[in-house]
Amino acid sequence: MVRRTVQKARKAVSDGLIFHSGQGFQYTLHGSTLLKQYSILPSASRAGTPSDNAPAENFFRILKTKCVYRQKLQGIDQARQMIDA
Repeated sequence: MVRRTVQKARKAVSDGLIFHSGQGFQYTLHGSTLLKQYSILPSASRAGTPSDNAPAENFFRILKTKCVYRQKLQGIDQARQMIDA
């Protein structure tokens, strides 16, 4: 599952991709090698420090409630246009 997600993201974004994840084993066990392979910058909170994750979680909550949940997106290009607007 993680591999497929990373591969899809890499196809959609050519440079500067940051992969934000939790501390789950599926991300830490295979994820670090996979992210290095695709030149993706990892982002995760420190173990036992949930406040590290708060800014990213808040951003994605706002993005989802203000943009994504209000309309059905037709693709990545439409999502980019909506975010850049």
